[in-house]
Amino acid sequence: MNKLFFAPWFRCGYYVSSLRACTKGDSPLATTVVFGVLVVIGACLVALAGLELVQRLVPAQKRQEHNEVAGFLYAVVGVVYAVLLALLVIAVWEQYQRARETVESEASAVGEIAWLAHRLPEPERHELQEDARAYAQEVVDTEWPLMEQGIEGDRGTPQGWDLIDDMRGTLQDFEPSTAAE
Repeated sequence: MNKLFFAPWFRCGYYVSSLRACTKGDSPLATTVVFGVLVVIGACLVALAGLELVQRLVPAQKRQEHNEVAGFLYAVVGVVYAVLLALLVIAVWEQYQRARETVESEASAVGEIAWLAHRLPEPERHELQEDARAYAQEVVDTEWPLMEQGIEGDRGTPQGWDLIDDMRGTLQDFEPSTAAE
């Protein structure tokens, strides 16, 4: 029992392996990037085709008459686009911050439970530390990939909830025999 709970999943490289999944050729991230680049290139090609079409069909004198109005319209469209883009970036950043705070809070809580288990007698100590380790591993190996794929919602997996119930049961069933416990 010399192997105490101190983030063993981190030492074993579970976080690193989860991050490496994003660099594999078959990852959804690569597909999304390729699709995004193709959409941008397609939009640019459509814009160039439209420009060429207008250049050929509308005489230069007719286009010159509407330059001032077109300039104001482009300015309005540009400002609206900039404001919408700024709001989108702010919303995404806030979601990222919320997710980060949630992960830090949950990891801290699991770490505290495992650390506080050191004061418990041996059967409960080992059981609580093992449940905390298994829960952290379940979250990293199962729940996060499901969330990345958009499959799992806010509820988590049944195995994760079972591990939380096991930790709760271990603590509730424990009868302290000393003041330190």
